[in-house]
Amino acid sequence: MFNLILAETATETGGTNWTSLILIVVVFVVMYAVILIPQRKKDKKLKQMLSELKSGDIICTIGGLVGKIVNVKDDDITIETSIERTKITMKKWAVRNVETVEESSEAEPTGEIESK
Repeated sequence: MFNLILAETATETGGTNWTSLILIVVVFVVMYAVILIPQRKKDKKLKQMLSELKSGDIICTIGGLVGKIVNVKDDDITIETSIERTKITMKKWAVRNVETVEESSEAEPTGEIESK
């Protein structure tokens, strides 16, 4: 009788281990889907943005500098800031966002700041 109880207990414990293992795997899969997949999409979008930098784009850096790109090299860019046309060379990875400027012959500066 005692051996029969031990055999049933061992079978139940083995089943519990498998369900615990399956639960842990499910938790890791959900964490992967919630955290890593969106981060990979964000990284891919950032790499694409950095590869498409060109002269004339207005950028904002991670340090808050705003300027117009005047030169693009492999991993470096040169921007022109302020009225004094100060030129700064920096790495591409320092760019936070880009605003592409479309040149049109009809556009005249009005001196007013346009809000988006």
